[in-house]
Amino acid sequence: MDYDAFLASRLAHARELEQRYIAATNGLTVEELSRRPSTGEWGLGEITEHLNITYRSYLPEMETALRHAPAPRGGQVKIGWLMQRVIRSLGPSGNVPVPPNMRPGKGPWGAEHRDEFLTLHHRLMEIIRLAHAHDARRVKFVDDFVRPLGIPLVRFWVIDGIEMMVVHTERHVGQMETRRPFVPNV
Repeated sequence: MDYDAFLASRLAHARELEQRYIAATNGLTVEELSRRPSTGEWGLGEITEHLNITYRSYLPEMETALRHAPAPRGGQVKIGWLMQRVIRSLGPSGNVPVPPNMRPGKGPWGAEHRDEFLTLHHRLMEIIRLAHAHDARRVKFVDDFVRPLGIPLVRFWVIDGIEMMVVHTERHVGQMETRRPFVPNV
């Protein structure tokens, strides 16, 4: 896919996810956001905090790297086969285990967590917009979650990070939409 078309599609998808997230969490109390479904899966507040943890780690690294990238020169976006598998594992059909440092705490979960998610999600959309002026295919960022002892072991292209964040958010917003009916009193 063409670079600018790819970014436009990711931005449109991120906007859609924002609207779906708002619909899934709108009007819920702290008690409702903090309640888990009877299946024991994460509740809507825990999912929100997991996304916040992910965004807090990845977005600053992606933005810093992107600001050092050269201007794009057109061309295609090609995500490698290994990265495609990583992205798929983070998406709606994936079932990758959550690392301990990405698990939410005990809560309670309230409007401040919802507001933080929306702020961070807007930052993701700003990074996507910024990528129109800086080539996200030509700079890498450090994956903070696998940086033991401060040594950067894993680095991703920023373009892959954009795709990972959008797909990962899709997975969890979909879970929220599925789980909202199981929140009593809603």
